[in-house]
Amino acid sequence: MNSTDTNHQILRPLLLLWDQKFKILGWSFLISVIAAVLVLLKPNYYESSSLFYPASTDLAKPLPIGNMSKDIEYYGEAEDLDRLLAIASSGELKEYLIDKFDLYDHYDIDTSSSKARYAMDLMLNKHYNSTKTKLDAVKLSVEDKDPEFARDMVNAATHKLSEIAQRIVKEGQKIQLGSYKSTVIQKEKGLKTLTDTIGRLRDKYQIYDLQSQSQAYSELLPQAEANLSNVTSRYLSLKNSGIHRDTLSVLKSKVDGYEAQIADLRIKLKNFNEGYLPLQSLQEEQEDYLTQLNLDKQRVAQLESAYQSPFNAIHLIELGEVPFIKSRPKRTFVVLGVAIASVLFLSLLVLIQDFIKSIKINKPE
Repeated sequence: MNSTDTNHQILRPLLLLWDQKFKILGWSFLISVIAAVLVLLKPNYYESSSLFYPASTDLAKPLPIGNMSKDIEYYGEAEDLDRLLAIASSGELKEYLIDKFDLYDHYDIDTSSSKARYAMDLMLNKHYNSTKTKLDAVKLSVEDKDPEFARDMVNAATHKLSEIAQRIVKEGQKIQLGSYKSTVIQKEKGLKTLTDTIGRLRDKYQIYDLQSQSQAYSELLPQAEANLSNVTSRYLSLKNSGIHRDTLSVLKSKVDGYEAQIADLRIKLKNFNEGYLPLQSLQEEQEDYLTQLNLDKQRVAQLESAYQSPFNAIHLIELGEVPFIKSRPKRTFVVLGVAIASVLFLSLLVLIQDFIKSIKINKPE
C-alpha cells in the first residue's frame, strides 16, 4: 500500500461525512425542531430562595455568674450549620409543608395509592432543596410553576426551620434547667440536714457563738481564779487574826462561790473545747454550702429567664421573593444540545454503515 492509498484511507471518513452532510444536517434539523416543539410544551418553573446563617447557641445562654466570663459568639459553627441542614431535610419540616400547602393536591398525587408517600418524597426532592453555599450559608430553594407559590413555600419553610431549631435549643435548656432545679432541691435538703446537725451540737456543747464564747471563757476563768485567790488570802489572813465569825462566814461564802464558779466554768470550757472543732468545721461547710446554693439559685433564675426569652436561631440574609425569570426549562440549551447530539449520532451512524458495507464488499466469496 503506497502513501496515496494511506492518505485516502485517512480522509475517507471525512469525505464520507462531507458527502452525507445534507442528509445529516437535514435529519438533525428535523430532530431539533421536534425537540423544540416538545420543550415548548413543557411548563415554566420558577425558583425562589432564602439565604441565612446559623446563629450561635451562645445567644440563648444566660450571662456568666460572678467573676466567670466568656466571649459570646454570634454566628454558629460547623455543627450549627449541620444541624440546620439536617432540620431542612427532616421529616417534620416536610410534613409541615405538605399539610400547610396541601401538596398532595398541588402535585396531583392520589392519596389512596399505596405509593402516595413515595411519590410525594420524589416531588419534594425535585422541587424543594437545601444546600450549603461556598460562604457557609444555608440556602433553601423551592421550584414551582406558580412563582408566588414558590415564594410562599420557601418562606414558610425558612420560618418553620427557625422555629424547629429554637425548639431543639429550648428542649436542651429545659433539661438543663430541670437538672439545676433538682440540684438546688438536693442541696437545700443537705443544708437543712447540716443546719440540724449544727443545732444539735450547739445544744449538746452549749455553744451559741464560737468567737464570743471563746473570748468570754478566756477572760472569765482567769478573772474568777484571781478573785478566788484574793478572797482566799483575805479569808486565811483574817481567820488567823481572830476576827468576828460573821465576817469570816461572809468571806467563806465568797470563797465557796468563786470555787463553784470556777468549777462550772471549767466544765463549760471542757464542753466548749470538745465541741469547738467539730462545730467550726460544720459551720465552715455550711457557709460553703450556702454560697454554692446561692450561686445555683442564681443560675436557675438566669436559666429560667433564658428559657422564657425568645432568640433567633438563624441570621436571615434574605427571604424568598417572587421570581420573574424562569429557572427551567432552559429551552435554548436543550435544543442546542439535541442538535449537537443528533449531528454526532447521525455522523457515527453513517460511519458505522460505511464500515459494515466495506466489510461485506471485501468479504471473500
